[in-house]
Amino acid sequence: MPPETFANSGPSLVGHILDHGRLELLSVLGVGAYGVVYLAVDLYAPQPVYLAVKCLLRAGLDPRQRHFQRREIALHQLASRHPNVVTLHKVIEEGDFVFVIMDFCDEGDLFGMITERQRVRSL
Repeated sequence: MPPETFANSGPSLVGHILDHGRLELLSVLGVGAYGVVYLAVDLYAPQPVYLAVKCLLRAGLDPRQRHFQRREIALHQLASRHPNVVTLHKVIEEGDFVFVIMDFCDEGDLFGMITERQRVRSL
């Protein structure tokens, strides 16, 4: 039996509204060891704008885990300036969670591209 993590034992946040009523979490896109990625829609946009929202547990982390989480977010913020990296728009800390708001890529994630579609060329 796999170890219990937030990703496989935490509450579903489908239907949750965040960012002062701007974003609604619509469905789960993926699950990882430390969080869940949701498809969200921008309710303020005149036409549907979809985003990916990574939900990470904020409460209950030990100092080492908190450090790694903050480092991952900071590195993504730096890397998102590159045109080939998914843009990180905003980080929202709300209750027990950290929400990382990013562009939605409808073709999946990098891991899936490498392992399932083998769409990576060697250099």
